[in-house]
Amino acid sequence: MPKIEFTAPTVKALRENTDTAPGTYFDTKLPGFGLRVSKRTRKFVVVGYVAGKKVWVTQGPSELTLPKARKWAEGVLGDLARGINPNAAKAEQRASAMRLSEALDTYLSDNDLKESTATENRRLIERDLKDWLNKDVKTISRDMVVKRFDKLTERSPAIANHVFWVLRAILNHTRIVTKNDLGEFTLPPNPCDRLTDLKRWHKPQARKGTVAIDQFPALMDTLAESHDRLDAGTSRKPAKGRSQ
Repeated sequence: MPKIEFTAPTVKALRENTDTAPGTYFDTKLPGFGLRVSKRTRKFVVVGYVAGKKVWVTQGPSELTLPKARKWAEGVLGDLARGINPNAAKAEQRASAMRLSEALDTYLSDNDLKESTATENRRLIERDLKDWLNKDVKTISRDMVVKRFDKLTERSPAIANHVFWVLRAILNHTRIVTKNDLGEFTLPPNPCDRLTDLKRWHKPQARKGTVAIDQFPALMDTLAESHDRLDAGTSRKPAKGRSQ
């Protein structure tokens, strides 16, 4: 892991230079204090140990000045030295009152999605689950999921699939980031799993004939769905006997 002296100019360069190699850069002045660089985000982090276990504490995407970030890091390192894992308290607190809007922001922030994919995911949730955004994640029930899925299906099976694929990914991520210090989930199982239990997911169907004007929104959602699945790493294997 690269180490450099954190100064206002060096941190600014790490934050703003698009050619900065991804990785975690650590300060030579304050051991354990670093800046994590990914393709799309820059996050201050602290790395230490509690009971012999390595702990990463993330400050999150921020425009904190270096002095304020260093002060934050010193406080975290002090907690770790006393055997206090800030992630444990944060996980319990976040799980108890995290709203869907925050879960969406966290999911998009923590995952290096293409800008177009992130924009589309946000659009779907804010459009079709708008009335859920201020609900605590723990209150989203299996029954709510099934009823809304069926309602969206009336408009378009492809849209229903796409919206709840995104919601399932958000809630899976939220369950992970809100685990307690023992690695135990603090949120109930993903309510979207009920769609699998009931075999509600719609199978893609080949479109035949022409596309009417009022069918274009559903078509665009289907195309976006295919794009996102490819972006997630899925690919088709070539048929046997064909050259690659």
